[in-house]
Amino acid sequence: MATRSAIRSVDAGARVVLGGLAGASNSAVTAPESFLRAMYAHRPDLKGNVDAVGFHPYARDPKGVYSSIASFRRVLDAVAGPGVPLELTEIGWTTVDVSEAQRAGYMGEIAATLARTDCDIERVSAYAWLGPEQSAGDREQWFGIANKDGSNKPTADAYAASVKQERADVGDTVHICSPSATSARVSASAPKAAKKKAAALKLHVKVRRTARKARLVVKTRCSKGCLVHIELRMARSHGTAAATRLRTFSTRVTSRNRTFRIKYARGASRVRLKVTAITGTGQKATRRLTVRVA
Repeated sequence: MATRSAIRSVDAGARVVLGGLAGASNSAVTAPESFLRAMYAHRPDLKGNVDAVGFHPYARDPKGVYSSIASFRRVLDAVAGPGVPLELTEIGWTTVDVSEAQRAGYMGEIAATLARTDCDIERVSAYAWLGPEQSAGDREQWFGIANKDGSNKPTADAYAASVKQERADVGDTVHICSPSATSARVSASAPKAAKKKAAALKLHVKVRRTARKARLVVKTRCSKGCLVHIELRMARSHGTAAATRLRTFSTRVTSRNRTFRIKYARGASRVRLKVTAITGTGQKATRRLTVRVA
């Protein structure tokens, strides 16, 4: 809390991410779910004050990755409250375990899938760009997706192609973390009312620009009570030497209607918005919009 406050005092838009929790449990690594429960039990005041949680969902294949993320998402929602974003700050395979061709297929698949899931994943970072590659039997040295000269291996090409495709066309949501996706079956003896599918959460978003004050007025409307999280990215005009900046805004009280007034940096050419609504039962709806402001 003190560190986050100190960082925010210098940069009010900064995000402080809980360090990457490894998706494993052995004598050397604490299970991420156990660490999360212990952390919030020790510091209950962290609830509502964590910008995002870093997670490393290593697994034998993409199916294992999705299962690991869904399991961790359920614990995170239960312990920290729904809506805390995930950042996958490490994910990959070593070619000691799989072939380069197989790894390329895995990385291409997850890059095309994770950005579209209902797990509130905001970043995916491949591990690693380069590896030492000196000892053939040391699996830790062979995670690199590029060659030592910086040229791409097939894995890097597959990963980059999927990322470019997703930026151009996000597509339909892939349901991995929603209750309906994780429930194996409904008991045959359950009453009919229990089997009735809950109505889907509907989210409507309207954006209005006020050019004089360089501000966006974002109005959201949910079909039922929801929390709203907005991720905003500003792209600079061509030739402007400035990095794209990420800002986030969230509500802490459920409501059907909410209005955000968000200032954007002058000189930006367009603003990208990702608006996510979530109900108390874990239902989610996401809308993505691009607003030209130049």
